Amino acid sequence: MKGRSVGTPTEAKTVDYLVQQLKGFDYEPTLQPFDYTFRDQALTSYNIVAERPGTSGKQILLGAHYDNAPSTETLDRSQLEGTNDNASGVGVLLELAQRLEAETTHAVKFIFFGAEEIGLVGSEFYANSLSPQAIKDTLFMVNLDSLIVGDNMYFNAGRGATENPDWFEYRDLALSIAEENGIVAQTNPGLNENYPAGTGCCSDLESFDSLMPVLAAEATNWSIGELDGYTQTSNPAVPGGFTWHDPATDNRAFINQVFPGLIEE
Repeated sequence: MKGRSVGTPTEAKTVDYLVQQLKGFDYEPTLQPFDYTFRDQALTSYNIVAERPGTSGKQILLGAHYDNAPSTETLDRSQLEGTNDNASGVGVLLELAQRLEAETTHAVKFIFFGAEEIGLVGSEFYANSLSPQAIKDTLFMVNLDSLIVGDNMYFNAGRGATENPDWFEYRDLALSIAEENGIVAQTNPGLNENYPAGTGCCSDLESFDSLMPVLAAEATNWSIGELDGYTQTSNPAVPGGFTWHDPATDNRAFINQVFPGLIEE
């Protein structure tokens, strides 16, 4: 669905699509509406929440944003496919929702966030809606964003882990599971002092990383460019080293041409 930016008909179609998919996986998804203003226009968007019940009284949150970056005066993004950012995260989240058993030890909530690209609006609204007890009962939050184009796969904690070292637990667990399964993964080496080692940034995890442990998955390269994770790849076929928000490169045709087989992998 090209052009999923806020306030567009395709955004609304995307919400309907995700709701229908989740219903097909035997969930009863709920819509969490939130109002905001963007470019002097009052808009309403939605977080989509689906839950598998648990028996422990604890919960795990898994999230991915479904919107695309909006057009600007100089760049028309009405045809932005957003295969990497962030159909990849949404696709994995849907797959997890489909595969998860009907009842688990801990409750698992799948949250598809709206309006991430204009300032994490949906995830911030969701995080702010959590009661103190809900925060206490949450073991950790997983954020899936831009999982395809990148030289490396990273598992990072939130910035809150720098003050709460035990919050690195789930990042460490993810790295351990990856190693056991022969999956090459690493964590932010912290080469840029503004981005502490082992932590991530610049996505919906930031709405949660002062509240609870966070595990963020992303594909990029924290060791090139400005050392901030924005430059994704050293592949010379990718202009500027990134595909973020670029209709010419963040699409299936380009990614399959430059990185054959990577989407399936």
